[in-house]
Amino acid sequence: MKHIVTIVSTALLASAAAWAAAPNVAAMHAFGHCAAQRSPKDVTYLLEQDYRSTGYAQGLKALAKKQASCAGSTTAAGGALFAGVLAEELLEYGRTPKQVASLIGKAPKKPVAGKDDTENAALCAVRANPGGVAQLLAQPYSPKEENAALKALAPAFNGCLKGKKLGAGGTALRSVVALAAFRNFRAAGG
Repeated sequence: MKHIVTIVSTALLASAAAWAAAPNVAAMHAFGHCAAQRSPKDVTYLLEQDYRSTGYAQGLKALAKKQASCAGSTTAAGGALFAGVLAEELLEYGRTPKQVASLIGKAPKKPVAGKDDTENAALCAVRANPGGVAQLLAQPYSPKEENAALKALAPAFNGCLKGKKLGAGGTALRSVVALAAFRNFRAAGG
């Protein structure tokens, strides 16, 4: 058990360095908020695809072009970080953290699985502690607040990892958790 706590703690400590190297997360967040507000169906369609696929990349380019008047539209890029920002904004739009927790915490009606250990651990953590995930998503994008919220989720991750290692920390892990929350929500019929 102590070894697993060390794995989660190490991933969290790496977040400050990752955060400093991250692209302009505030601009990505601004675009994600605007796109989720203006085109929730387009964002939902996009997030139902694998963010590593060509279809996702093409859909994201089309969304950025359609929503070019949104602040941050030039930051639209592929990858888990941006997909997580979109998922987070779509889940949070017009909702309190308590409402988000009730949406993402429902049992899925159909199986949903991640593509790797980190995604599977994030899905498990969403189901184990939806309130903690909602609190993470409600935090501003900064290492201090993110790390505090991620540390609160450490017990859920520890129960989910089963000796495996997280492949992300900080903002990257937050994005994977946001995607997992969105996927769980959709699989539950949302």
